[in-house]
Amino acid sequence: MFQSSSKKFARAKGAPAANSATLSPREAMRAAIAMGGFALVVALLGGSWRPDVPQLIALRPLAALSLLPVFFWLTRDNARGYQVPLAFLAALASWMLLQLIPLPQAIWSALPTRATIAEIDALVGLEGVWRPIHLVPTRGWNALAALVVPTSALLLAIAVRAPASIILRTIAAMGVLNAALGILQVLSGGAAALHFYVRGSEPVARGIFANENHAAMFSAIVLVVIARLALVEQKRAVAGQWRLIYALSFGLVLVSVLLTDSRAGLAVSGFGLAVAAYLIVRNALKNSASSGKGASVPGDKLAGYRRYIMPALGTAGGVVLLLLLMLLAQSPAANGLVASAAFEDLRWNLTPILSEMAGTYWLLGTGFGSFEEVYHLFEPTALMIPQYINQAHNDWAQIVIEGGLPAVLILGGALGWLGLTLRQLWQSGWEGRTDALTWLGVGAILAASSLVDYPLRTPIFQVIVAWIIVAIAQSVRDKASADPARGFARTR
Repeated sequence: MFQSSSKKFARAKGAPAANSATLSPREAMRAAIAMGGFALVVALLGGSWRPDVPQLIALRPLAALSLLPVFFWLTRDNARGYQVPLAFLAALASWMLLQLIPLPQAIWSALPTRATIAEIDALVGLEGVWRPIHLVPTRGWNALAALVVPTSALLLAIAVRAPASIILRTIAAMGVLNAALGILQVLSGGAAALHFYVRGSEPVARGIFANENHAAMFSAIVLVVIARLALVEQKRAVAGQWRLIYALSFGLVLVSVLLTDSRAGLAVSGFGLAVAAYLIVRNALKNSASSGKGASVPGDKLAGYRRYIMPALGTAGGVVLLLLLMLLAQSPAANGLVASAAFEDLRWNLTPILSEMAGTYWLLGTGFGSFEEVYHLFEPTALMIPQYINQAHNDWAQIVIEGGLPAVLILGGALGWLGLTLRQLWQSGWEGRTDALTWLGVGAILAASSLVDYPLRTPIFQVIVAWIIVAIAQSVRDKASADPARGFARTR
């Protein structure tokens, strides 16, 4: 896969890694087209987690086709710096495959809840049948096949050396499409032609997703991304034009949030707005101090605290603005905050069942994708309602249930690597700290969303996370190659 002999990307041993900022116009155009094309395909086809949606018939083959140019563009040089995330992805795929390998009856029958299966085998004359760890193997093969989408996204971004600016713009463009479609879905009264996955007449802002919660959670991330883009564009000669575009995009995404009926989505969107406000106010204070307008005078008691107080006030102001807009617009989300639905309350009632399932399968798991079927073994009659439980609505718990200890170790290692990488960014200066705050905000949105839902099981979110990982690693590479002698020495 890696073309170490390529003259175009050859580098001397010990030389710094290629910097994404050194892309030629042609290479930058290639990266933008590749990322934009992949994003369009995923946006139109990857908004549902369900294994039976017809869009997957096209999505996975198209994602796999993007690996063809990767074979030509990916080299040892531009893959350097991404070995750790690639290793974690390979570890996850390996464990998913191991869960599907048949084991002798003496081994699998000793696993939790398998004794009943062994008894049934004995009654029907199937003694000695080999079975895998996975309790629902067909779902396991589907989950393994689903990895082709985030894997292709990750390798494509690495192969084209996509800089953070292109990645951020691509995510923002997907967010604007999601917001615009969501607004149209509400204004049209729920026209079926505007919904990709649900054929109903509800005026619900689902955007490019099958789930309104996921649409709102994605909007929360996009608010932070657009704010970061607006700050980066201030240094460009055409900053005014781009700031206007980002301001309009930010407003469009915010309006779509107000139209959502997702309580969880509204909560994380409020946090996303707060993070965006913090970044903007923090940058404004930095620019003011640099120009001398914000210089403190002797005896100013707030001089040492201004850099903390003002961003905090800006953050609070952002949240208050969102609440005021909600009340003025009488948004569905505002009504959803005080409304109580049986299925929403069921999420909290699931906690003891999830704890029991995690305690039963914590070692090896039930197999990725198996939760829906395995849940029936633990479902009490008191929680039986017309709506069925398709996921745990707590992805942190579901990872333990389906993946067991190996999955937890892989996830913990990946989060540890992200933490160390963000620490390096933080220590690299003002811009690095701004990047670190941006990605910490996005990570907090994803972590909180995963406590009450399952966004990362949707292909769109999987692609976004893959690209964010590339952006983080690319930022570290760029800063290291810009000053290899000092590395990540702290700058003031």
